Amino acid sequence: MKKTGKDILFQIYSSREALILTAFCAWMTFAALKSFEVSGGAALICALIIAVPVLTSAFMLKGPVSLFTGRAVLFLSALLLCVRSVHGKKTEFYVFAAAALFMAVVGVYCCRSLKDIHSFSDSKALSILFVICAALVFAVFNSAVTVSRYLAYRAPGFDFGIFAQTFYSLKEHFLPLNTCERGYELSHFAVHLSPVFYLALPIYALFPRPETVQVIQAVALALGVIPLWLTAKHLGISSKVSALFCAVYLFHPALMGGCMYDFHENCFLPVMILWTVYFAERNKLVPSLIFALLTCSVKEDAAVYIAFIGIYLLFSGKRKTIGASVTALSVAYFVIACAYLNAKGLGVMTWRYSHLSADGSLTGVILAALDDPFRVIKESLTAERLQFAVMMLLPLGLLPFFTKKISRYILFGGLLLVNLMPNWPYQYSLDFQYVFGPLALLIYAAMLNYAELGATVRRSLATFACTACVLAASMRVPSQSAYIKYPETDAETIAVLDEAMSYVPEDASVSASPFLVAHLANRDVLYEISNTYKIEEQTDYAVIDMRYAESDPYPAKYKILGYTVVFEVEDIVCVMKKD
Repeated sequence: MKKTGKDILFQIYSSREALILTAFCAWMTFAALKSFEVSGGAALICALIIAVPVLTSAFMLKGPVSLFTGRAVLFLSALLLCVRSVHGKKTEFYVFAAAALFMAVVGVYCCRSLKDIHSFSDSKALSILFVICAALVFAVFNSAVTVSRYLAYRAPGFDFGIFAQTFYSLKEHFLPLNTCERGYELSHFAVHLSPVFYLALPIYALFPRPETVQVIQAVALALGVIPLWLTAKHLGISSKVSALFCAVYLFHPALMGGCMYDFHENCFLPVMILWTVYFAERNKLVPSLIFALLTCSVKEDAAVYIAFIGIYLLFSGKRKTIGASVTALSVAYFVIACAYLNAKGLGVMTWRYSHLSADGSLTGVILAALDDPFRVIKESLTAERLQFAVMMLLPLGLLPFFTKKISRYILFGGLLLVNLMPNWPYQYSLDFQYVFGPLALLIYAAMLNYAELGATVRRSLATFACTACVLAASMRVPSQSAYIKYPETDAETIAVLDEAMSYVPEDASVSASPFLVAHLANRDVLYEISNTYKIEEQTDYAVIDMRYAESDPYPAKYKILGYTVVFEVEDIVCVMKKD
């Protein structure tokens, strides 16, 4: 067939683009391999090899598919270069932001080929299999990391030792008692109201060990993919993109990083919140209320997430009955929970908002916002908080912003109220559990917006989200994987510490250094030795961690109180018994 002028012109442009693609692919491959400490000669050979399929496909194939291989190779080369640039650098925000922006540009360019290629299967079965495998990888990896932290005596008493002793008490007495949280016996529900623990109790009762608590967290977070998948499908999102949303959720830096300070009750928030929004989207009132109540049972402040969901449903003009019902439920629960903590517990931790109001109360914060809103904005948008917000939103491809519907910005409320407004630095950090709830609301907003965007924008933003998550994971996985090696690399020290634990009878009362508390948690009386602990409140045994210089004075202090050494290894551990 004779070529038309249009065909000749297309081939000229394709050839020119192919040459540019070849140059970029070769350069990025060479730079990436060099940064991985590959020799210059080997990196150059690999770069030249990469150029062959790019040029071959461009000059041998016809039509839009002629540049598909080149764009695919370009995307992979750019991703390899960016992954290497952020590898293990979780604190270098600007490097991550620059790499994510670069990948966004490359991704948008490369996605131009996808609309003309129809070879990508949308098999529901394959997508579900992918989600199951991703959830298993997440649960196994995070279980391995956190259990290894515990086995290597690197999980501190605050907060893991507290939860380990609390679950022991739940099994033995059906009450969430502990002594190491405040230095005297009290219910953990006096600090945080978390009846949801009773749902996890049967699993702990089968395997009553501290390691089980760590595994419960990883599994609870992974289970969030079930309502997430169902919600995405209900919104009309294809199976393969629904699977990608599940992967973005699982490997988002907030979910990956939030596990690194060991177990917290917040781990139940994503799965409960996502089930709530799924049933709300399905217009199922009773299941929505049940999971709204279960969300509230995670913690006293969990009610705010349900309130934002309810307010969004009301203002969006859909499912007003469910919106009003869950909002009323959340407000009622929050009032009752706060009243209980103030009357029977240690009070609500409103001091984290003391910089916004004189009394730090929720009412005071609201009045301060009405009186001087710009001061609240200034306090909430410091450089550190803004970096945190960007790190939360970039791995979602900025999808929560892509909407003209003002009501959907209500779903940002969790991020603002729980993470950006408090002066407690851990709440605007990706390394702590306070990010779990806001992430669930943001990914819900991202799916709502994605379902209404045009095909080209959807494809580009989905690609951006996936690549940003890959980059974020490459920043965190190396440092987190290091914990898995500790039981092997620290084997001798761990063996000594394990032997030391054997000298403490199961029914004895114990005072222990922070990193030893969790290993002694299966008992009724356990205190953490710290600067605030009154050493005069004597126990049967004192177990002192000598790996850290600040613990050195304690053996001498306990000797004065009449304790004698029953086991000691210099610079590792000292076990003392009260005569």
